[in-house]
Amino acid sequence: MLDELADSDLEPQLKAFLNRQIEQFVWSINTFKIVGIDGLTRAWGAMAAEMARSQGMQGARKPAAESFYKTALPILGAIGLAITSVSATVEKADNLLTHSGHIVAVVTGHDATPKDTPAGTITEIAPE
Repeated sequence: MLDELADSDLEPQLKAFLNRQIEQFVWSINTFKIVGIDGLTRAWGAMAAEMARSQGMQGARKPAAESFYKTALPILGAIGLAITSVSATVEKADNLLTHSGHIVAVVTGHDATPKDTPAGTITEIAPE
């Protein structure tokens, strides 16, 4: 996307603004080990908001800009969907690790109740 932007005929201010937004997001990808999924989610959200806002900037209605947006926005949407899916998965996994005593209940939707078994073993799932 950065290459397409660099090769485009957008007005210089708009091009610089869009370039900065994309570079900040790429930075969050490159520093994922530091910022984690939360940082990546926030960076994507900020970039998406600024990209949407940029459509009102000077030069954004010219054919070159409209062509760029037509290509870039679906890609950004797909990236956002992937990030939010990963974020939701990480959140669920984190909840399971945090509340590991309730894993059976989370997975099955039922409480786990041992019945006449040695401590710590579950042989039957009691309905709620």
